[in-house]
Amino acid sequence: MSRDPIIDEIRAIRAAIAQELGNDLKAIIAALKRKEGTDGHRVVSLAATGTPKIPAKRKAGRMRPSQRSQPAAPRAVKHRHV
Repeated sequence: MSRDPIIDEIRAIRAAIAQELGNDLKAIIAALKRKEGTDGHRVVSLAATGTPKIPAKRKAGRMRPSQRSQPAAPRAVKHRHV
């Protein structure tokens, strides 16, 4: 598999930042958060604003008898005589 120069560049930048901050993860995160948004780019927050309301799926076995639809009428079976 060939090497991707963009990925190599990103990894080199990441390594330089980590080395500059002594490979301390908390320091790296704090430095990146301070720098975030200072270049004029829009920063997107991934914080949850609320949980979406998704209706629960019902299982046929858990429905009350009054909620179940009536069983289908049996179909007539045609027999072929050979």
